[in-house]
Amino acid sequence: LRANIMQPPTSQEIIDSRLLSVTELSQSPALLHSLQTAVSKFEDVEQLLWLCVQVPNFRDEQKASEIQTNYVLLLKTSLDSLPVLKETLQSTQTPYFHKVLKDLDDERFAVIQTTILEVINDDARTKKGYSASQFQRCFAIKTGINGLLDMARSSYSDLVST
Repeated sequence: LRANIMQPPTSQEIIDSRLLSVTELSQSPALLHSLQTAVSKFEDVEQLLWLCVQVPNFRDEQKASEIQTNYVLLLKTSLDSLPVLKETLQSTQTPYFHKVLKDLDDERFAVIQTTILEVINDDARTKKGYSASQFQRCFAIKTGINGLLDMARSSYSDLVST
């Protein structure tokens, strides 16, 4: 978005394509609302984009594993939200939205999601707030992946339940 504001496209084809999309949204409030709802589930996705351009430099191993788990949970949450966005885009008419829909049909998303689900629990999600995110990280990784983590979770559960 920032790049498009600072250096807007000059190609007439791109401008017309986007104008058609804006016109479609302005003429269909239901579509606009559905799209806003679907896109709102992708909050904090810019952090994933940041990972594509920057290599994080973690000095503390524990902090590094916490941050990497947060990124995996964020990626999982984003991938889980794709079907709703794709369903919303199915009803659109403009070429721009159809191109986005085609991009979202990339099979690599399913491969990434399958790989994540081999290690991360299905119900794990990103959470706001320190305590909630710490709790999610603790129970996000499936049982049996790391014996030490399983013991720590068991001790934590015993401590909390008493």
